[in-house]
Amino acid sequence: MVEASQSGPTSVACTDPFAPSGRSTGKTRAVRAAILHGPTDLRVEDTAAPVAEGDQVTARVLANGLCGSDLSAWKVGRGQPVILGHEIAAEVLTGEHAGRIAVISQTNCCRACPLCLEGLDHYCRSAAGLGAVRFGGVFGGLGELVTCPPDRVLLPPADVDPAVMTLAEPFAVAVRALDRPEVRAARHLVVLGCGPVGLMSIVAARLAGVERIIAVESRPGRAQLAERLGADLVLDPADDIPRALKQVSPVGVDVVVEAAGVLPTIETAWRIIRPGGTVILQGLPKDPFPFDVQRWALKEITVATSIGQSLEQHQSALDAIATRTDIPFDAFVTRRVPLDDTPQAFADLAAGADEIKIIVETSR
Repeated sequence: MVEASQSGPTSVACTDPFAPSGRSTGKTRAVRAAILHGPTDLRVEDTAAPVAEGDQVTARVLANGLCGSDLSAWKVGRGQPVILGHEIAAEVLTGEHAGRIAVISQTNCCRACPLCLEGLDHYCRSAAGLGAVRFGGVFGGLGELVTCPPDRVLLPPADVDPAVMTLAEPFAVAVRALDRPEVRAARHLVVLGCGPVGLMSIVAARLAGVERIIAVESRPGRAQLAERLGADLVLDPADDIPRALKQVSPVGVDVVVEAAGVLPTIETAWRIIRPGGTVILQGLPKDPFPFDVQRWALKEITVATSIGQSLEQHQSALDAIATRTDIPFDAFVTRRVPLDDTPQAFADLAAGADEIKIIVETSR
């Protein structure tokens, strides 16, 4: 059992991740947060609260979803000390929307450079992110308070459980990956791997109007959820997938979403895609893998990659979660824990717990 630390205030400086050069903004009252100090060294303890600068708003975190990137950072201890968490739903405390429950979009950017104007604001050179180690973020959603620019406050068009609102971030990742004309025109789309991103991709394909969606997943619970979310057919990877799909489309399928990030499923993607089809690599392999360019080129396969989301896609994902009551988004939430149980939740995920999304209810 991993115990939450009961120690006094941590040495983490009260530094605003959005301030120029990350300068210190002074200290205010202490807040509770799960702070990563090193590899697997996650402690729930007191720290100085973040301080809003300029027109930034302050928000009280209600819920934060645990992501695979959080788990990766936890394992290797990147960027410590750091408060992880970027799938955030919070009560806005200051500014125009004070009192509203909102999603806090993780990435701050300039909104003026060519990348921002092209919808690639998560690549902005001035980007800093809440709880995102690769963006140098500090105060993430695994703390009681966050600060952010006002345009990062995303309001739902209808009331939604804050735990479910956190799904807007991973759903936006799937929305971005599948926002392609070849997906909207697809008759047959296959999702390989039904982890959170794979399951979200099924929903995104459904909303894009794909005629027939096939999922490949071995775990019974995830396979059943894939059907609930809109998969017309669910296959077990232990089966002969190429042979089974020939009954569906003899020449191969139009689009494959590879959401497992392992070499065997990438090989399966090549085998089942039709000539001229599109393979979207959503999974992130842990290690480099061999890629036979000639083999893929001889089938004229388009290989697409995608990561993150724009602010507009994040809002679009939240809108769908709030309004598409026919889609059981709440089924993604398989476990809720209070902030003090966050270290154990990470340990459970590392041990292979079969959870789709663990939500830390930070203010519980």
